[in-house]
Amino acid sequence: MEGLHPAQRRARSQLSCTACRQGKLRCDRSHPCNQCIKRSRDTSCSYLAPPQKKKPNQNMRDRVKHLESLVVDLMSNMENKSPKSSDPSNPSRSTSVSESSKESESPLTSTNSSRSPGDSSETGNSTTTEQTDVEVDPTAFGNMQISKDETKWSGPLHWETVLNDIQEVKAELGDNEEPDESPGDDAQLPESQMTPLFILGAAAPYGRAQLMEQIPKKPEADELISRWFNAFDPLTMMIHRPTFQQEYYNFWSDPSNVPITWIAMLCGIMSLSATLRYVDEQDTAPADALEKCVADMNQYHGMAAIAMSLGDFSKPTAYTVEALMVYAECEFIRGKANQMRVWLLTGLILRVALRMGYHRDSKHFPNISPFAGEMRRRVWWVLYQFDILGSFQLGLPSMVRAIQSDTACPRNLHDSDFGVDSKELPPARPTSELTNASYSTGKMALSTIFGKATDFSHALTEPTEEEVMQLDRELQDAYAKLPESLKSPRMNEYLTITHSTELLLCSINIGMLYQKTRCVLHRRFLKHSKGDERYKYSRDSCISAAISLLEHHKTLDIACRPGGLLWKYRWYTSTVSTHDFLLAAMILCLELSNHQQNSCDANLSNIPLPCLEQFHQIHDGLQSTYEIFQKTEPKTTELKQALSAMAIMLQKVRGPLVRLAKVRQEQNMKNCMC
Repeated sequence: MEGLHPAQRRARSQLSCTACRQGKLRCDRSHPCNQCIKRSRDTSCSYLAPPQKKKPNQNMRDRVKHLESLVVDLMSNMENKSPKSSDPSNPSRSTSVSESSKESESPLTSTNSSRSPGDSSETGNSTTTEQTDVEVDPTAFGNMQISKDETKWSGPLHWETVLNDIQEVKAELGDNEEPDESPGDDAQLPESQMTPLFILGAAAPYGRAQLMEQIPKKPEADELISRWFNAFDPLTMMIHRPTFQQEYYNFWSDPSNVPITWIAMLCGIMSLSATLRYVDEQDTAPADALEKCVADMNQYHGMAAIAMSLGDFSKPTAYTVEALMVYAECEFIRGKANQMRVWLLTGLILRVALRMGYHRDSKHFPNISPFAGEMRRRVWWVLYQFDILGSFQLGLPSMVRAIQSDTACPRNLHDSDFGVDSKELPPARPTSELTNASYSTGKMALSTIFGKATDFSHALTEPTEEEVMQLDRELQDAYAKLPESLKSPRMNEYLTITHSTELLLCSINIGMLYQKTRCVLHRRFLKHSKGDERYKYSRDSCISAAISLLEHHKTLDIACRPGGLLWKYRWYTSTVSTHDFLLAAMILCLELSNHQQNSCDANLSNIPLPCLEQFHQIHDGLQSTYEIFQKTEPKTTELKQALSAMAIMLQKVRGPLVRLAKVRQEQNMKNCMC
């Protein structure tokens, strides 16, 4: 059989110069190379151009599209022939699986097929019925990318998976062609400046005494710690400021009496602060100052890892989870190249937290003080949000959602309201009163619903319309209960000088989480919306939420420019929001594609005026996002792919927009004549 499939050799770039290749010499690949200089032939040193990648010809693409259409027709015929479900509440969404397809299903679709042989015949019959009623949604399997460097799966709500649904973009981008990547293109910092992630059980290279010798002097440490506590970082909620202040004083008074895990947290905070300073000053500071920032953040980051090894985080004590969380955030801010490492580290932190019982509320344990119990609640819910939002950014299922937890939400309290000596916690302050915990506690309700929505997106069976609408009502109720100061203001109110910048950023982030949840919840039904009024609400909600997210993108871009209200916090917005804006852009590109496929002609000339008005909104949102991402440096491989898709769809929609402009001009002329 091997002769039927001859191996296809892949064209490789010739890295050595022509003379060295012919003489079989070791070439250093410079121009001219060292060998040619030694032999006085530097003027003739030349290199061959890299071979061009071959794209599939148009005939092959037509054949692939033809095969895709045959598969779609076959699936449609099978659905029409299969018997309808007996569920009267939702007859259109639960067609039965035919016997022939059931035989070829994987065990994942037959959850009760492993009954023991001793089960009664009635039990066996009920099992068969359960298997017959289950319909696997093909969109739930996500997108799988396999290359020589990495095998990567992303869920159905990742923006790359949405892009994969747009057939004409796939064809024009050449989906069989491997992306052209350059070294370090996906990193925010040069790869040589990255600090390696510590490994479970790795021995520390030196002891506590040598570690303490590297701690900076108190004035420098004071500046670093103050910078982080005054930055907009949700992680500050899990550290009680008055207690930390006293512990910091004790550290300088007697460093030998401080737990090594607290020192690990201190080093992580200093590394995080140095990283923030680098990101904040990389466009303005001189080169030597930036080099010191890089050296400091790498040094403190390595010290935090060594301190965690000395403390043996596999046997967790106080501050272990907090130190790991700060360490993970350092990795997160450093750029997209570290996101997978952050996700793996989050799994480790979750298991450490489980070992310490953070998933159980402290009210069950009399040996935990009210102060410690409240801080454990804060740490758990910050970790909960960290895992849900980080997993979604990679298009992967959340781990924390699978954990049975009864940990209560923390109370809306100032840090000054309670302390280590508190016998009991004071009553929570009204939600309208802003505290250090207001942002995180307000975000928790939305995060919980967002987690449920992502569970829907990863489910193998499509959720029912009733389930989606119930969760939508919970989302609306949770957002309505937020204090007005935390709700996202109208677009024209974003940039007013009377706004508190931190409060403004809080409200924007909560507003974006609300709109993102709407996208995630209703995106799955976008494909059903054409010609079916039952799905009109889902379609309108998904599209309006995506448009709102891109309006946020435009506003944040203005506010984060030099001199803008959020210039100081641009590191946070650029790190967290990029994936959300790409998802919204791909949803709108998919909507344009759906309109084109359902129109009578390629130019969409027969689409009614109200639809063209919405096209105008979609076009404006995509155009502004495209222009913003065009200015982004460096551009990752994924961002280049998204920009290409947006450019294609913007080109396709320009024709209908010209028609819309003409119609508007005619209407204005009629109004003037009247």
